[in-house]
Amino acid sequence: MTGLANPGVRVLLVGTSMHEPGSRLPDVPAVTRTVTDLARCLTDRCGLPKPGLRTLVDPADPIVFDRAVSAAAREASDVLLVYYVGHGLLSPDGELHLATAASLDLTRPPAPHYQALPYRTLRDTLANCRARTVVVVLDCCFAGRASAALLTGTDDVFAMTAVRDSYLLTAAAPEEAALALPGERHTAFTGALIDLLTRGDPTGPPRLTLERAYRYLARALPAAGRPEPRRNAGGRAGDLMLTDNRAYRPPPPARRPGQPGDDQETVRPDSHTDTDPVEDICPYRGLEAYGPNDARFFFGRDTLTATLLARLTDRLTDPQPVMVVGASGSGKSSLLRAGLIPAVRAGKLDVPGSWEWPCHIITPGSDPLAELASLLARATGSQPEAVRALLADDPQRAADLTESAVDAAMPADTGYTAEPGATAGAAAPTPRMLLVVDQFEELFTNDIPATDQQAFVRALTAAGTPRNNIPPPALVVIGMRADFYGRATEHPELVGGLSDGQVPVGPMTRADLIDVIRRPAQEVGLDLEAGLVEVLLRDLGVGVAMDGVGPGRVHGVSVLPLLSYALLTTWQHRDDRLLTAAGYAATGGIDNAVATTAERVYAALDKAGQAAAHWLLLRLVHVSADGGEDTRRPAFPR
Repeated sequence: MTGLANPGVRVLLVGTSMHEPGSRLPDVPAVTRTVTDLARCLTDRCGLPKPGLRTLVDPADPIVFDRAVSAAAREASDVLLVYYVGHGLLSPDGELHLATAASLDLTRPPAPHYQALPYRTLRDTLANCRARTVVVVLDCCFAGRASAALLTGTDDVFAMTAVRDSYLLTAAAPEEAALALPGERHTAFTGALIDLLTRGDPTGPPRLTLERAYRYLARALPAAGRPEPRRNAGGRAGDLMLTDNRAYRPPPPARRPGQPGDDQETVRPDSHTDTDPVEDICPYRGLEAYGPNDARFFFGRDTLTATLLARLTDRLTDPQPVMVVGASGSGKSSLLRAGLIPAVRAGKLDVPGSWEWPCHIITPGSDPLAELASLLARATGSQPEAVRALLADDPQRAADLTESAVDAAMPADTGYTAEPGATAGAAAPTPRMLLVVDQFEELFTNDIPATDQQAFVRALTAAGTPRNNIPPPALVVIGMRADFYGRATEHPELVGGLSDGQVPVGPMTRADLIDVIRRPAQEVGLDLEAGLVEVLLRDLGVGVAMDGVGPGRVHGVSVLPLLSYALLTTWQHRDDRLLTAAGYAATGGIDNAVATTAERVYAALDKAGQAAAHWLLLRLVHVSADGGEDTRRPAFPR
């Protein structure tokens, strides 16, 4: 598939940051910076010729917007990319419109199509484009409405996959708002894309395609508490090459026959052959938690995931939060993100229709009420500041807001009912939101006022409490470090969950750890050199149980991030398709892999960079004042 350097490529970047006086839309200064920096990234990093790029900031009206799209569509012969950043608006009949400077209020005259560009008009314009590949990226609220439109209508350009490749990438779901956080240089979605194109992905392949960019964003954005992007693809448009992956580290040259280690046996899946394809991506996440889109690489917690699902089922009739408690590094975040949520979406919660329930993850951060308000505002099309003020004044309003968010997210034809008394196993259960609050200990470590702590806990409780015999709108799951158990008991609303709704996350068994090491590699067609698994288990301190029966549990519970990082760096030192003991030794081992990488990066900095790193690293740790365990903290609170 071609890249962006071809002379037949045309890219149109459109951003609307300001609106005429009297508009109900807030200005978004980050849009202008986002468009400017993305344009520079596309030319400098992706090789896009400058004649093939046009930027349009604050189009005066929909006519100016449409003319720019028409011009780009006429000129493109190979690839056409139309990228919009700004407000997405819904007309009274629910049709998606892209805001311009003329956008005032689509519910009042003049007619919506005089104020903003209907997405339908954009599609009709693109239908006349002769380019082989057409790509549309929408970084705006309600962008998923465009995705829904792709599946209907015979005049839809993206349905014409027989004659062209097509790709639609949206920053949010049909009923979600996209994010441009105050004080941030870029919008959340495009900022993450710029970061990927500029810095790369250490777990990705040598080249970043459009599809690979989507997969990265679908992993990174939800992990940061941002909306999960959506995409619709037709043909081979996802293979469009964007740029090389700056963070990719190629493996050393393969060993030649006769070199030491050439006669070593390898560990292969039963169906594996030397001609099987190898995905050139890293199946290990290093120090990052595994996310919902990493479920295929997440192993070792099947039993614990099943326990968590069973506890959630109990909570359908016994409304209390489910508390997932474990030591730092025990894998709580990965269990919640890559275990629980994919399992619910796969229909493994024993409730009819639960696979369609909206699932959301937040972390308290430095302003937990703002994080919860941002989630509910995105889901209901409200203003986050207004929702935060509402929750601060009356946390009980979280129940109404959550119910509205569920109603907005659920398909209209599910046949669900909100009949009082609906219970697990009923033919038409009331839909819920699965609300996961990860890193709950941040509530106690980020100098959050006691009033905000209390309001946040009460809001979560309200969302998970039935009213007038109507089931609650949310199932609340809280992930928390075990050493903050005492602080959590200071909130009476959490005591019930801690006493009979707790799911402890303990150390993995030897068999589980072997799965963690072997099975992700097998997923992408990699082999493990004989003896590597035993070396890793030895360094983890894993042995056989003292009585010789069953798996031992003698390793530290907090070693999982270090193991995953050592495996990531071992992958970077792989020998073709083989993960080797020598490659593992080169990382510094489980105990030193992070330190080895950190020293290498630090040594490469100049004196000013080293001073900045010193300042930054000191800010990354919150030192406990009462003798408890230290915790991480954001260097720049979100």
